[in-house]
Amino acid sequence: MKVFIASSFAYADPKISADRKRKIEEAASVLRARGFDVYVPHEHFIPDGENLPNHDWAMMVAEEDKTNILSSDAVVLLTYGKEKNNAGVAFESGFIAGANLTREKPIILVLVKMNDAVESLMMWSSSHIQVRGIESLKDLDFSSRSVLKDVILS
Repeated sequence: MKVFIASSFAYADPKISADRKRKIEEAASVLRARGFDVYVPHEHFIPDGENLPNHDWAMMVAEEDKTNILSSDAVVLLTYGKEKNNAGVAFESGFIAGANLTREKPIILVLVKMNDAVESLMMWSSSHIQVRGIESLKDLDFSSRSVLKDVILS
């Protein structure tokens, strides 16, 4: 099963960026240990991207992400509640929901911090399963079609 991990980590504050990158790597490690083929966007590079104009590079990144979202069997969206998520993760979550209109592809919303609340009803309602903490991915049944709406909205 191929799993796409969507999350934000590129911030002006290097401490926030480093912490979020570690959380993405932790989630990828948990899923890979379960035998999943995990696609993490920041692990892939656009050939010669550093020499492209920023808008060309950005378009290539967006196309690569869309291709891998569509070819994934499930999507794990790491979110930080009311803390700032960036435009990239907002785009990915919207694209995922729009591309998944038949709701065949499981969308798992992971609140990274245990005390977080979902920042958006749109993200909450477009996901199939919501869990607290990356450790929840260790034994989560991705094939279950049960909807676990246990996350408190605020």
